[in-house]
Amino acid sequence: MGATRKDGRAKANGAGMNRREFLRDLGLSAATAGATLLTGPAILDSSASAATPMTTSTPLDPPAGTEQVLTSADSEGLINVHVKDGRIFRLSSLNYPENEAAPMALNWHHRVYAPDRILYPMVRRDWKPGGGNPMTRGVPSYRRVSWAEAFDLVARELERVKGRYRNEAILGSVIGGWQTAGNLHTKVGQVSRFLGLYGGYTSLIGNKSYACWQWGAPYSWGQMYPDDSMADTLANTTLFIFWASDPIDCLKVRAPSYARIREWVKTMKQRGIKLITIDPVYTETAEISDEWIPIRPGGDSALMAAMAYVMISENLYSKAFVDTYTYGFEPFRQYVMGETDKQPKTPEWAARLTDIPADRIRALAHQYAQTPRVKISCARGIQRNDHGEQQVRMLITLAALKGEFGLPGGGLSFEIPGFAGAGDARVRGRGPDLFPGVQNPVTQIILDQQFANAVLNAPVTMHHNGKTYQYPQPGKSELKLIYWVGGAVLNQHDQINLTLQALQKIETIIVQDSWWTPTARMADIVLPINTLFERNDITQFWRYVVYQHKIIEPLGESKSDFEVFTELAARLGFKDKFTMGMETEDAWLRKLYSVAQIPMSYERFREVGSYELPVDEAPYVAFADFRRDPAGHPLNTPSGKIEIYSETIAKYGYADCPPTPQWMEPFEWLGSAKTQQYPLHLINKHPQWRRHSSYDNVETLHQFSKVRGHEPVWINPKDAAARAVKTGDIVRVFNDRGQVLAAAVVTQQVRPQVVVLHQGAWYRPEEPGKIGALDRGGCVNTLTAQRGTSQLAQGPVCHTGLVQIEKYFGGARPNDWAPVQPS
Repeated sequence: MGATRKDGRAKANGAGMNRREFLRDLGLSAATAGATLLTGPAILDSSASAATPMTTSTPLDPPAGTEQVLTSADSEGLINVHVKDGRIFRLSSLNYPENEAAPMALNWHHRVYAPDRILYPMVRRDWKPGGGNPMTRGVPSYRRVSWAEAFDLVARELERVKGRYRNEAILGSVIGGWQTAGNLHTKVGQVSRFLGLYGGYTSLIGNKSYACWQWGAPYSWGQMYPDDSMADTLANTTLFIFWASDPIDCLKVRAPSYARIREWVKTMKQRGIKLITIDPVYTETAEISDEWIPIRPGGDSALMAAMAYVMISENLYSKAFVDTYTYGFEPFRQYVMGETDKQPKTPEWAARLTDIPADRIRALAHQYAQTPRVKISCARGIQRNDHGEQQVRMLITLAALKGEFGLPGGGLSFEIPGFAGAGDARVRGRGPDLFPGVQNPVTQIILDQQFANAVLNAPVTMHHNGKTYQYPQPGKSELKLIYWVGGAVLNQHDQINLTLQALQKIETIIVQDSWWTPTARMADIVLPINTLFERNDITQFWRYVVYQHKIIEPLGESKSDFEVFTELAARLGFKDKFTMGMETEDAWLRKLYSVAQIPMSYERFREVGSYELPVDEAPYVAFADFRRDPAGHPLNTPSGKIEIYSETIAKYGYADCPPTPQWMEPFEWLGSAKTQQYPLHLINKHPQWRRHSSYDNVETLHQFSKVRGHEPVWINPKDAAARAVKTGDIVRVFNDRGQVLAAAVVTQQVRPQVVVLHQGAWYRPEEPGKIGALDRGGCVNTLTAQRGTSQLAQGPVCHTGLVQIEKYFGGARPNDWAPVQPS
């Protein structure tokens, strides 16, 4: 490790590069760049510093003026942290260029020194034990308290709620965004162990990322998604279809995939693999594709059904594969041919639902069916739509008709292989252990996408994946206390105004976090947690195991989650159970490291800072064993085959999730009458300069992520002209769920009638505490709907929704949300 890139500084400053190459290396889209000035030195200097090699650690107290370089890592990159005189002054990529940290990761230190750090325990002035006035939540009026008082208040509230209502009245969660990496300081592990040992808590079931893959795909092929080799793709695929997949952009937030994904796509181009992107947005991946098909949002399963119609009616599908390896083809054939509903799923039928000409649909079906070794990569976007399960199961069915499952270069992959190490060279050897959780003694459940509905309308009955949940359970309590540990729950949960109403029914909200996020501003008790660079930990990404050094002393009075829960456990009488007799960070890290198959002592590993586990570079093909011997290697489905028709789903009787995949009309879309009021379809794509909502408070990045200080909204020139809107204009984006301010970016990168407001911008209401207030921050979840994809997966429907846009003349400023100060 420690290789340097000789042209690192030239690359960072754009020397010898055209503008598109420069923007792409920075991760900046042409649309956003057109409305933003690339002059800020901080990000460029950080990128240039990536040429600095990794060094081993030095003593934590070096002579004054001495530069230290210590290792760390987070989801966006493996990094070296450069510190001098107790202050972090720059970051660089560890093992550059083999691993290249995303540009946002090279600005992590600005999060440490952000002006909105939570430095001291705080208590909302309008709260008192047992309640207070919940109507003023969100109004930043707090008093500073000592840690002793804060611990006493939290402990007494937990005791009060448990004693009066029992443990079902406590909700413990980390939802709504990624947490900081670390095997010890894992927020999910910490809060679940603490509350589990305290007697349990009501928990949430849900998955905001890939719910329909998790709970829909197994009914088709027996698992969430297969581990499909990118090495096989590069060697054997002739046509690669990115269906609602933009890995070049989206995987910037996953170490160490950032550089590897770009290299893979570059190699695909060099080897002549034809690339097609199907997406409403002209993504970064679409830019390098040979063809972009701008589909209407919500029409994907209609396009798949029409392709299946062509393949079946013209006898272009693999009948031998279908007969041998699938179950339930006949009901699907009847649906596609219109025998069940009198509507054949012809290209002409699909053209009306997708805005793709019938001739192009037919040609795409021919190209897919008749080209050998075609692979489709589908990410997460189309299953975050109403009836997202249908998109997933229809895509698996379409690939089954093609008949290349188990063959080199063919089939269907979840995303481009490489996410979280899947599809890459297989790791040989074990990394460190995780902080241990405990079994939750409480069985009361709330579905994530039904949270507000359940809280506001209890008692309710909820359905999910064949099971029925009652909230509250008979004889059990509704929620009285919420304990949130990071996660940006309010900001990242759909339909913020509905959630705000639900929170008014909660007696006490406790938040542990490092920043005054929108969620922290809703809390009654706020506990300051230190950041990644203020404690030691160990983490692993793919083959890389990294020691995350404590770089600086914690700012203010911040503590780690482990320290907080250890102290609370002591007050509540189960400290020894929580710590397992290990009360220090170092003792836990030694325990977690002890299981790792790393040929060096813990002390040596801590000094070196990282280790690469061995990998097997041999290509592998998903479903190869099943293809070779379906009886000897059956899939984990009732039939052991790919199930096109699911008898299990049929038994559930869900009206919103039929047993045969089909196109189902979304509750809102461009084909609905609601376009008379809200004529634009809203897509909330992953941002380029945030990891979900992380980094939105880093002003250094605003020169790239904001336009005139506002969150940008992409709009097609045709739609902009109809509203007399030009790039840089401040606009109001609204529907019947909420309203936000944004700055228009007029661009051809989005098709007509579709607008893009990237997810993760912080909710900043013009009138804090008021439900329905204008959100100056441009948080897209002010506009999304909080409902499930269906009763099967209950995934989010954040890409299904309509809005209107108009020019705004109110003069509200976007980022004048002052840090919370004690009053």
